[in-house]
Amino acid sequence: MPDNVRLFLLSNLEHFVLANANSQTVRACTFPTNPLNAGPPLRALLVALDAWITSGALPPASRYPSRSDGTLVPPTLEAVGFPNIPGVVYTGIVSRAAVVDDKVMPPTKSAAYPIFVPKTDADGRDIAGLRLPTLEAPIATYMGWNLRKSGFGEGELCEINGSMLPFAATREERLKNNDSRLSLSERYPHDGDRAAAIAKATRQLVQDRLLLEEDVKLFVPAVN
Repeated sequence: MPDNVRLFLLSNLEHFVLANANSQTVRACTFPTNPLNAGPPLRALLVALDAWITSGALPPASRYPSRSDGTLVPPTLEAVGFPNIPGVVYTGIVSRAAVVDDKVMPPTKSAAYPIFVPKTDADGRDIAGLRLPTLEAPIATYMGWNLRKSGFGEGELCEINGSMLPFAATREERLKNNDSRLSLSERYPHDGDRAAAIAKATRQLVQDRLLLEEDVKLFVPAVN
């Protein structure tokens, strides 16, 4: 990227959700929706952009997946490394753009442009990008895509909806269901483990100028 450009992928978010949204069922979609909201990091980046323009203060470094470091890959299960989740078949379906010859009527499509997607970790999280604090200590796999269910064009992308696929509660439950993702009890064996992990991730984002101090309360409850 040029020196005067910054590029960020907000990891594992769907197109848009309101602040304080809850995961919900959409009639045409197979999976519950993704409730993660992009507002907090976008506010911090807007402040950084303003400072860059008005005072020359350099903004945070870019965070995005790249072919050069192997974090941007073809949309296949083997390349992406998507986890084994009960009831989910990763098909790699994406919206593909193609070269269009508009000199003829009707216009015709020819070769499709190559498409690449973020590589994921064992939880289905994008390895590269800007992660929300709750994504650093997750309770589910969050995805920017969803699939249509039977009767609604089954298997096609479900418009601009993402997905939220909860982790099993216990190790026994996940093994019974052949879920490759660690359960909640394995991740957070003690009270406060998850809250502590979220607080740590929140403070790091503030330090990196990717979260405003005033937005800390959105992730870390105030201590009386």
